[in-house]
Amino acid sequence: MCKCLTLSICYSANLGGTATLTGTGPNLIAKGQIDTLYNAGSPITFSSWFVYAFPIMIICLFITWCWLQFWFLGWRTLFGCCCKAQRLDLVMEKSGKKIISKEYEKLGPVCFAEKAVLGHFVLLVILWLTREIKLADRSVGWALLFTKGYVTDASIAITIAVLLFIFPSELFCKRDYGETSRKIKPVAPLLDWKSVHEKLPWNVIILLGGGFALADACKASGLSRWLGEEMKVFEVVPPWLMTIIIMYIVSFFTEITSNTSTATIFIPVLAELATGMNIHPLYIVLPVAVTTSFAFMLPVATPPNAIVFSYGHLRVVDMAKAGIVLNIVCVLVVSLATNTWGYAFFDLGTFPTWASSVLSSTKTIPLCKPVYIFGNDTMFNSSTMIRTSSL
Repeated sequence: MCKCLTLSICYSANLGGTATLTGTGPNLIAKGQIDTLYNAGSPITFSSWFVYAFPIMIICLFITWCWLQFWFLGWRTLFGCCCKAQRLDLVMEKSGKKIISKEYEKLGPVCFAEKAVLGHFVLLVILWLTREIKLADRSVGWALLFTKGYVTDASIAITIAVLLFIFPSELFCKRDYGETSRKIKPVAPLLDWKSVHEKLPWNVIILLGGGFALADACKASGLSRWLGEEMKVFEVVPPWLMTIIIMYIVSFFTEITSNTSTATIFIPVLAELATGMNIHPLYIVLPVAVTTSFAFMLPVATPPNAIVFSYGHLRVVDMAKAGIVLNIVCVLVVSLATNTWGYAFFDLGTFPTWASSVLSSTKTIPLCKPVYIFGNDTMFNSSTMIRTSSL
């Protein structure tokens, strides 16, 4: 029972982050690198990602719950379809409920600051979801009231963050001015710079920025295009099967490296591979970005896995046996989602204009010796090809 509960925590943390664009680093990397490679022409927004990934998260969570129940507690406990004598001890259930109730009572009532932060969060999500909603023949949303490209998901997040620095943390009518002095004291905001400076994970921001810079460098130097050309051996494989193979490679690769690093390495290369094969880039990039969060087998794979493992109730073999099945099944779920509602929503059967424009503006010329080009483009030296938009 203990192993089942602890694994359910880390697995749900890994899966829950895939549902929204801001849920985990690889999702942001996928959007940022696609925008960088294709000049911000991709249709990835907070709402479009939610439509694609939220059902995947729900299905994978249900499968995870069923599998952990079956693996650790037996098939008789699944759905509670067992006789009274074979159920879990009722005394243990009652004691568990008492512990949860006590911890809940320790939280105390919800204060004004907590309600204010919740209100800002709800406003942020609503603005994200309604910014631009793509329908079958047109787009609707409040962002259409502004110039195209003026309002993005990032500008909404920055606006809400600025409001947190301004909004008071307590009501003026309920303030304690003190018994001896009537001097009005300043009201502390919901967020101050000291807290941001001390608690914000700056290393993650630098890592994300470095990933975007790496993607731009791969694009400018021609490295990503060269790698994409070399990987064209996959042309003989059907696109759906090729995507499944790549997802399995990524899912096992991310067990020994961080999710963010895995996404940074694979996404630019796979985007160029899709472009070179005249496949919609999102047909490969979206499932791969989601798959990088499917790290269920090893404690070092993700921070949630490491935190759960540090309590000492699990062995590596316990996590590996339970996780390998989820790795296999969840990849198939993502493939199903990509080829059904994802295929229809993003029109993955048609090569997009925002990708074809980049492809048409880039040419590669085989050479037998190094060539140096000067002019509008940066200098490029290669013994195999040159990449320039001025040819």
